[in-house]
Amino acid sequence: MNVGLFTGCSYGDMVPGTAVGKIVGGICSLSGVLVIALPVPVIVSNFSRIYQQSQRSDKSKAEQVSSGVTRSLC
Repeated sequence: MNVGLFTGCSYGDMVPGTAVGKIVGGICSLSGVLVIALPVPVIVSNFSRIYQQSQRSDKSKAEQVSSGVTRSLC
């Protein structure tokens, strides 16, 4: 597996030649992906929670408005 395929544009990129260099490059590549990927579920979870709270708030406001309109018509 060529680490250069993951990390560059393949135009004059330097790639490790030894087995140890390839292992270190692979670990660096995977750790970079994990650093980016790990916070995503936390962000999605918080967004989902806040969105649901907003939807409940909007629904309760709409119910209050509609119940106020029917009372004023009677």
